[in-house]
Amino acid sequence: MDAMRIALTVADVDPRCTLFLDDNDRNIAAGKAMGLQTALVGKPLKSKGADYALENIHILKQAIPEIWFGGADVGDHKLIRTRGEINSIIAAAPPVGA
Repeated sequence: MDAMRIALTVADVDPRCTLFLDDNDRNIAAGKAMGLQTALVGKPLKSKGADYALENIHILKQAIPEIWFGGADVGDHKLIRTRGEINSIIAAAPPVGA
């Protein structure tokens, strides 16, 4: 969870507006504990803590269309960032040891 906390701090994002994808149930549970929106990849059924389940990453657009078309409201925030915003965050982030 420390790595997730560091990543969220460095990226300066609201966890409620951040989608975390992983194929491990424990990592999904950790992401949910951090307040992230979560998607379990590689399994047809959601596990405890997963907001979404994707059999494979190729169906992401169909399974979670709100991240592609205007964003999903989460309070007064949206679950979306533009490519420019993401590139700016990555460029400004200091290296973090894993």
